[in-house]
Order: sequence, then C-alpha cells, then structure tokens
Amino acid sequence: MGSLHRIARPWAFLPAAAALLALAARGEPRPAEISPADDESAKALAFTAQGFCFSEDSARPFAAEWAYRSALRRHPSDPAPWRLLAEFYDDRGRVADASETLLRCAERFGLRIDWRAAAVAATRAGDTNRLARAAAGLSALAPPDDAPEERLQDLIVLLGADAQLLDAARLRDDFRAFVRLRRRRPALALGPFVRSAPSDLFGTLSAGFAREARLAPRDRARTVAALADALCAEVPDRERPDVARALVEAAAPFASGNVAPGASGLALELYARAALLDEEWPAPLARYVLLLHGRSEEGQSPEAFLRDIGDTVPPSPRHGLLLGILAADLACAEAGAAEATNLLARAAAGVPEERLPSLYHQVLSRALEELGDGEGALRALERGVALLPDDPTLGNNLAYTLAEQGRDLDRALDLVDRALAARPLEHAYLDTLGWILHLQGRDDDALVALRKALQLMDLPSSEVFDHVAAVLAALGRPREAALWTRRARQCEFLD
Repeated sequence: MGSLHRIARPWAFLPAAAALLALAARGEPRPAEISPADDESAKALAFTAQGFCFSEDSARPFAAEWAYRSALRRHPSDPAPWRLLAEFYDDRGRVADASETLLRCAERFGLRIDWRAAAVAATRAGDTNRLARAAAGLSALAPPDDAPEERLQDLIVLLGADAQLLDAARLRDDFRAFVRLRRRRPALALGPFVRSAPSDLFGTLSAGFAREARLAPRDRARTVAALADALCAEVPDRERPDVARALVEAAAPFASGNVAPGASGLALELYARAALLDEEWPAPLARYVLLLHGRSEEGQSPEAFLRDIGDTVPPSPRHGLLLGILAADLACAEAGAAEATNLLARAAAGVPEERLPSLYHQVLSRALEELGDGEGALRALERGVALLPDDPTLGNNLAYTLAEQGRDLDRALDLVDRALAARPLEHAYLDTLGWILHLQGRDDDALVALRKALQLMDLPSSEVFDHVAAVLAALGRPREAALWTRRARQCEFLD
C-alpha cells in the first residue's frame, strides 16, 4: 500500500473481513452482490477492500473501489475510509483522484494531517488548483501552540506549495515563520525527508527560484533577497558559518549573470552579508571584490581599485587584512609577483602570525613561486600548515608543491588524503591525488582519481587535462593522450 495514511486498528474488523474475502476467493461475479452481514462492522468494507487490491483478477480493483466507497457511505463520521481510498488511487497512479479524495476528506473533517496529505498529492499530480485549495485550507488552521512540531510540518508543506505556485509573498512570510520557529525550538524532530537547518532549506528554495524560468529576472532576485532577509535575522552564533555558506551558494547564479542578467547587485549584497557573518572565511569577501573588479574600469591597479571600494566593503578590522591580501592576489595576476609580496607585507604588518588566514599563506606561496623562489614557496606553505593543520586547501597546496618539486611523495599523499577526507568532492584535491599517484607509478589508480576530478569540474582546466594526457601516455594509450593534450592547449587559448 501507499504511505498517505493507514487505517487505525484494522484487526477490529477481521471477522467481517474474513467473510468478504471468502466470497472474493470464490469469484463472486459482481461487487454489488457482496454485502456485510453486520451493519455495525461497515468499516470492515474499507479494510476488506485491501484484499481485492492484491488480486491479479482485473475485476478485483473495481470491487476494491466499490468497497471503499461503500465504507464512506456507511461510516460518514470517520476519515479512515477516505484515506484508504486515496491510497488505493495513489497506488494505481491515479494521483489526481487521490488528491481530490484527500481534499474532500480535509474539507469534511478539517484535520491538518489531511490538508498536508492533500497538498503533497496535488503537488505530485501537478494540479495547481487543488494545491492552492490545500494550501489555503492548511494556512487557515490555527497554529497548534501546544504542538510546535505540528506547526513546523505545516510550514514545510506550505513552503513547498508556495514554491510550486510561485507565490513569492507567501513564501517569504512562511519562510520567516519557519526560521523563527526552528531557531526558537532547534531540537524539534522532523521527518526524514526534511533537512533541519534553516540554511539548508534556504539553499533549496533559493536555488529553485534562481532557476525558475517563468519568473522575470527581477522577480527571481527579489524572491531570493526576501528569503535571505528572513534567514539573516538574528542568526545564532552556532549557525553563522552555515548561513554564510548558504548565502555564497545562493549568490553564485546571480553573480554569473547566466540565470538572472543584471542581478549582480543581489550577489554583492549576499556576499557582503556572508562576509559579516563569518569574518574568518575569506571566500565571501574575495568573491565580493572580484565581482566588483570585473565591473571596474580597465587599467586600474588592484591597490587603487580596492582603495576606491573601501567604503563599500563591509566594515571590520578582519576585512581590512583580507582586503590587503586580496590586493596582493590581484597584483600577482596583473601587476607582478614582486608587487604582490610588497602588498602582503603591508597587509600583515602588526598582525600576529597565528592570526593570518589561510589565504595569506596561499598567496605568498604563489607569489614566491612566480618569482622563481621554489624553496620560499615551499616554506610559506609549510608554515601555513604548521599554523593551520586542519585547513584542507593549505594541505592540498603543500602536497602538490611537494609533488611538483619531486619531494617526499609519501608525505604528499598523506596530506592530500587528509584534504580529501575533509572535502571529498573537491576536484582540485582529486587532481593532486591523481598526479601524485602518477609520479609514484600507480597510473591505473591515478586515472581513476583524475576521472573523478573531471566529473566534478565546473570549468575546463588545462592543468587537469595535461595530467590526464600524461597518465594515458604512461598507460600506453597515445591517441587518447594526444586528444587530451589538444584539449589542454585549446583551454589555454580560450583563457
């Protein structure tokens, strides 16, 4: 049977059920000729109907439906036959009939469990009219003050209905109510199909609306902005890192311009909020700066650019340090590595070494590498790993540098394994793993790791393509190796 509802205490009806099942087994020709011996057990018809559902005889489903409907007529004050009839329809793919049956049950008895089930069934049927009826009925119920977990389940169903109906105003209000209740009662139990954190639900809803082609780009951006407003209201300390990451993920499609052209302003707002929520995490501020830099005037130096936007960056002493490091990172790509090292020295002046973020060590190593100081680049990463041993990016970068310099491959392998334990789906770490395995002569294993990296890449990478080509050549597959080498050169040309 389905999982919409189940009848309570079916064993109470077994005597009458046995009589009806005996008649069914003898193949009585018409359901109308079957009648219960005792009117007091009329509800047994609904239970007995289940026996017809499992028969291979094509006539039995009609008998089951008749039995369910007879139970509705004979026992009008009980919702159980309605629910079982809806399950019968649902099991046979008649989702529209299941939705209508549950709606009629909810309208008759006014129980929130039936309104929820009706909304779920209408969603599965793709019936927006029935879904709107179910959502309106569920919204009209008074919140159960003594059962907050029931209210939470109501809100989860309503949020799904709001998203399906593209009702941005109601979505905003219901999400605010969900966030307030979830934060007030964080220990509430939820069904297994629901992620418990507000940031997770925000991510699901914002991603759905970002992709919603039926909405104009401005409406998509407004909806996600409203959801972010609700999520960012009075964020508890324990949630700040998760909320910051959810905001950065939500900003990505608007920053690219592919989903909602002209909505980069929303991306900047989300990045700024994320930067304030988690000042130790440089990614939000970095993306904020890079997005603005992409819109800035050509020929402007990184330092001048960052000085010009200083008033727009979320204020924080920590952000001042990060801005200096980001200026060095931009300079490394545009003004030269020597300028980058100067900017890094100025940014870190007066800051205790243990307070320097991972990004500082990464940029310093990169700048020294470009200056031809391989030993200095290695020392910068070694110092970073010593200060931040749990940082997976530093561990991966050190592992790759060791591999490139042909040093201590066993240690390099251990470092990248630890990085992958923290972030198993990071394609850059898988590329490092594949390259180290290749240098150890384990080319079959290397190819497995590199294939995983290719599957997880968002954008093509000439470096990864070159690694694949080298591994294929080592495996004696020169034609495939040549193909990946051409792809790598094409990628460099496009860059």
